[in-house]
Amino acid sequence: MKLASTLAICSSVLFTAHSVCASDVVIDNDDSGYVAAELNSESTKWGVSYPGQAITTNRSGAVELVYIVDISGKPTEMVVSAYTDGMFIKKAIQAVKKFRFAPAMLNGDPVPSFKRRVFSFSGRQLNSKVVKQFDKYYQLFSQEFSKSESDPELLQKHLGRMSGMRQANPSAQAILNHVKMAYANKYLPLDKRVAASKVADIYRLGRLSKSRKLAVKRQLISQLVEAGRYADAAEMIKPWRSYTSSTRGGKNKGIFAQTLDEIEQLERSEMSFSNAFELTERGHVLRNWLKNRFTIDQLEGQLDDLIFRCETKFYRMKFNLEQDYRVPESWDYCNLQISGTAGTKGRLIEG
Repeated sequence: MKLASTLAICSSVLFTAHSVCASDVVIDNDDSGYVAAELNSESTKWGVSYPGQAITTNRSGAVELVYIVDISGKPTEMVVSAYTDGMFIKKAIQAVKKFRFAPAMLNGDPVPSFKRRVFSFSGRQLNSKVVKQFDKYYQLFSQEFSKSESDPELLQKHLGRMSGMRQANPSAQAILNHVKMAYANKYLPLDKRVAASKVADIYRLGRLSKSRKLAVKRQLISQLVEAGRYADAAEMIKPWRSYTSSTRGGKNKGIFAQTLDEIEQLERSEMSFSNAFELTERGHVLRNWLKNRFTIDQLEGQLDDLIFRCETKFYRMKFNLEQDYRVPESWDYCNLQISGTAGTKGRLIEG
């Protein structure tokens, strides 16, 4: 990872006013009788308010929310799936609560459906003195990081100093997310590397180039595959399936087509596989799954509920360690929220 080139790309872009934007992730559905929920644009006209504390400190950030649209078109059951700065969570949730949808329809009847949305909060231009300080600590981090035997504690100190100045506008926040991801990849276990890449991905890495953003996406997908989270990897790949790149034969092929084919082949096979999970400090974790049958094993801690958010179904149930779970194919694409005591660990075994 070329850290030095990141600064040149990012630091040249400075914003002079606060702005907030949001984007939906489109979920494919092959059921001809299904019509996805449609957002009423009028319900978003007031936009998203910027946290007062973030204004005074010029902070930037992003929050990814997963939520259910009920049969009346109102968002419910909101869950934070990733965020760069906790101070933006409340404002993102408040914005979603104002949204109204034409509910999803299945064969003419309204059904609950789930949505995923990323809210990006962009800060203002910093004064030149703070920009120079941020760049100084970035360069110190980059120099130490590039050593064959760098000092993790010193790197953490530089990260802490950069975090104290991340109000340096969206570009500075993007650089900070980028170097945190690099640090995680070098020193932290796989689940922490996935989390760091996810945070960098939802922030879209500010004004970084398309190729750099794509490199982050590739890295996140490879980490998910390495962790056995094939359904999560498949969800990441879907929007990129039509993205093309030249090959030697002159043909254009989706850059993740091969990985997606391998995942789909695994889904059809009789092979079982598992991946680890750990509940966050908020007491939940989100997972997708590839097979229709799964169980939870090697539990350390307390689990309370399983919440299924599916294209055609919303279902909540108490967790039972002795139970295998079979999800009807008619529920279509699903997202699973595992809830319980913060820090609880276990393995999700599929197949």
